[in-house]
Amino acid sequence: SGDPSALEAATRAMERAGKIGEAAAGVGISFDSGLDEALEATHIEVCSTGVPDLDILLRGGPPRAALTMFLGGPNSGKSMELTTCAAANLLRGENVAIATLENPRAVQMSRVLAAMVGIPTDALSARQSDVRRFLKEVPHGSIAIEYFAPIVTKISTIRSWVSDLEREQSRKYNIIIIDYTDKVGSHRQEKGEYEAQRTVCESFRDWVVQENRWGITATQAVRKQRGAPADTVLDESDVADSQHKIRIADLMISINPRAMTYYWWVIRHRLMDVNKQGVEAEHQKDICRMGVWGT
Repeated sequence: SGDPSALEAATRAMERAGKIGEAAAGVGISFDSGLDEALEATHIEVCSTGVPDLDILLRGGPPRAALTMFLGGPNSGKSMELTTCAAANLLRGENVAIATLENPRAVQMSRVLAAMVGIPTDALSARQSDVRRFLKEVPHGSIAIEYFAPIVTKISTIRSWVSDLEREQSRKYNIIIIDYTDKVGSHRQEKGEYEAQRTVCESFRDWVVQENRWGITATQAVRKQRGAPADTVLDESDVADSQHKIRIADLMISINPRAMTYYWWVIRHRLMDVNKQGVEAEHQKDICRMGVWGT
């Protein structure tokens, strides 16, 4: 507009923005300050999925400081696998925090107990003495479970819950499981489903990368490739809300139940491999881990 005062105000605003950016950036990283950090980054620590054959396929299991996402259709076993993963890592001594947006806390806890002790959920009450003895005699990590309301809950809400837990209990929960992120809300009305879910997934990944945790969740598969056979293994073209979740996740694993057999399709990104790789392998259903709370 040629107004000197407006130009001066804009210049001052740009200077303030630059100073804020410099402050946020800090001193960065150099060879002098970051050699140990860089070398440590080349060592990828893994946890367990709870399914031995799948861990082998994943070269040990899901990586730390990364987002792992299980993809599956309705009733394919997404929540079951998340619970299986929680139980396996509790038995390894890890502390696990589960944010559930589907089941009440008690139901979620009963499923974890069933997967840990190998007793179906409908028999837990009758065999509670066995459960108590198992928990007393077998070493295990700590678990925290909280129910969060779908849609209105944000990743920041769950992050605050974990932070409060750690402050109160003086222990770190290295494994964060969200069952599941499709139900986490983030400005859906303003942004729409696609952008909202991208924000959710990026926020979850940013959290676990920054704080060096395992982030594990699931997403719904909503469609098949047009004209594909009914038994086509779910892959990246089947992910809900287009491609952005796969681009965000470090590791995507589809669950494909067929009778008593599970097929897994693995898509590795970022820390796992430079380029994605589709790997199909057959795994027998593990009754003590993958379906112990069934009817």
